[in-house]
Amino acid sequence: MAVDGYCGGVPKEGAFVGVSPMAVKKWLQIAGLPNGNHADSGIREDSPLYCRVAAAILPDGSRIRISGHGRAAAWANGSAEYIPLCVWVDWYHIPSIDSAADLASQLGRGHI
Repeated sequence: MAVDGYCGGVPKEGAFVGVSPMAVKKWLQIAGLPNGNHADSGIREDSPLYCRVAAAILPDGSRIRISGHGRAAAWANGSAEYIPLCVWVDWYHIPSIDSAADLASQLGRGHI
């Protein structure tokens, strides 16, 4: 699935693009939010959400991690007991980096 597509109309803030698989090695290369939310580190390894994360695409095409910061840190430093081969990424269009924290907060309430 191409992450550049979206569900019709003009992309707007928080517009859902779609879901795509990504190798954890590539996920770790995407920049995280400054002061990224590590609340997700409480997601258990046996949870169906453990391999589900969210990222955003900015107007210039750059990408930023919106969720999964705690898991990414544990996977990167090897402290996680289980490190998956891939994650499922929910992609969103956002108009600016300033709106990324708000989207992260909204998604955090949904535990992604």
